Amino acid sequence: MQQNNIISTYFTKKAIYLYFIVLGALMLLFFYKAIPLLWVLFGGIEVITFFYFLNNLSKKWRNIPEKLLLKKIFSTALLIRIIYVLFSYFFYLLMTGKPFEFGSADAEFYHDIACSVSDVGFKEWLNYSLNTGFQISDMGHPLYLGFVYMIFGKYIIIPRLISSVLSAWMVVLLFKFSKRNFGELAARNTAIIAILLPNLIFYCGLHLKETNMIFLVTLFLERSDYVIRSEKIRVNDLIIPVLVGVSLFLFRTVLGASVWFAFFSALVFSKTKTSGWGKRIILIFWFVIAALFIFSGSIEQEIDTYWQAREANQSVSMQFRAEREGGNSFAKYGSAALFAPAIFVAPFPTMVNVETQQNQMSQNGTYIIKNIMAYFVFIGLFAIIFRYKTYRHHVLLLVFIISYLLIISMSAFALSERFHLPTLPFLMVLAGFGLTQVTRRQKNLYVPYLVLIAIAVIGWNIFKLVGRGAL
Repeated sequence: MQQNNIISTYFTKKAIYLYFIVLGALMLLFFYKAIPLLWVLFGGIEVITFFYFLNNLSKKWRNIPEKLLLKKIFSTALLIRIIYVLFSYFFYLLMTGKPFEFGSADAEFYHDIACSVSDVGFKEWLNYSLNTGFQISDMGHPLYLGFVYMIFGKYIIIPRLISSVLSAWMVVLLFKFSKRNFGELAARNTAIIAILLPNLIFYCGLHLKETNMIFLVTLFLERSDYVIRSEKIRVNDLIIPVLVGVSLFLFRTVLGASVWFAFFSALVFSKTKTSGWGKRIILIFWFVIAALFIFSGSIEQEIDTYWQAREANQSVSMQFRAEREGGNSFAKYGSAALFAPAIFVAPFPTMVNVETQQNQMSQNGTYIIKNIMAYFVFIGLFAIIFRYKTYRHHVLLLVFIISYLLIISMSAFALSERFHLPTLPFLMVLAGFGLTQVTRRQKNLYVPYLVLIAIAVIGWNIFKLVGRGAL
């Protein structure tokens, strides 16, 4: 396999230039709707620090022994996240008058429920919730927060600091997963990307479930990958995937379904050390028992309801977004046929002033980073599928990403960044691998790709303004 040892400034500098060219173009075109300078500052810092340190750390860490590297990965990721959690806590206090983000309906809902759990106890709260129709897929995070509040008190900062630890641990798990699949150099790239990726840092400073959910997905896939590639099957190695796989249904039903589908697909179709059908049957039998428990009662009903209503849900939601106050009149035309082709790249950044989308504007740099890094995801996919034809060695990874994103593309949340997040670490695994596989021709295609991204981002922002009657 071709190995590029350093993430070149050829890619990182052009990415930074792209951001400021697009930002400048939009500010000139729509100066009366220019994005607030505060969010320009946020976006500029996000883009510059990400791409600068992507190159810098790939050089500084290239010869560090793995044992020391893992310590650096964890400590660096943790330090960045703790600093951001402390900053965001006081920033939101200043901007909103409370330590929650703009439009923090979900976050405050989780906090209120967690306070109730802490006050009345798990058993009484569960009895009340199950009798009042509280969805299983909404229970995981408030129960977790309630448990934290029981131990540490109702201090909002504590769960966010714990999220910082889990997110840093997630980066270490990604390194191990990537190394097992693509080698150490790709794993180093993946870890550096995950350390710096603003999306993963941003959610540590919120009371939402995304950071914990991403950690659980990463833990499940990393441990499942280890089991599938192991020569011997040990019961102890199966406990974590089963428990984590079950717990994911308490956070997002379709996410739980996606990881289990990916695991069973990998058992059947992978070319791995666990290749004997006797071993596979044992594993499948074990997980079928767990699945019989999972796919029963209300969880099965949620999955079935979601699947049966997928088209209606998307249509109704798009219509609602078109007609609500501050909504986009073009949203009603959204459909899976439009969303699916862009699912690896989307969502695109909000780089004009949309007053009802302060959080999206604050992450304008974050979104465009994902848009740009998708280029290396495509290179990684091309190398796996066409150059080396090793897709049967990566069934777990590929099936999880594709199945989950396809489900999202058919849902009401096709362009919601929060719903894309569970696959983001594993898209960055592909990007980390893709960065080691860039050919001369693919390097030459990078600038045309950036031009396409610039057109798409400008078009997306025009769409936002026109749809809201601002043009």
